[in-house]
Amino acid sequence: VSKSRYHVGVYTTTFSAQLLADTGADTVHMWLKKNGTNVAESATKQDLSNNQETVMTINFLNELNAGDYLELAWQTEQGDAVLWATGSVGNIPEVPAVIITSVQVR
Repeated sequence: VSKSRYHVGVYTTTFSAQLLADTGADTVHMWLKKNGTNVAESATKQDLSNNQETVMTINFLNELNAGDYLELAWQTEQGDAVLWATGSVGNIPEVPAVIITSVQVR
């Protein structure tokens, strides 16, 4: 879970998450929370086969007030999927498990 505090405005928030089902098939759900409460219609679902890797990415548009915060939440159904990251190899930099970008657009 990642939290960021905002000022009054409209924000576009995008995340990408590296997922890996390394010990069995699984279903992963990710969604947005605002001030600790689930945001309606923000969930997305990804079904993964055993040993499958994928990137999940979603973009949200939110009106936020001063002091509001957003969280990215996730849950697996079978417990076999993980957020996957790797260290650097040679001249290739690290691969983070999750990248979140939030920009005020108005």
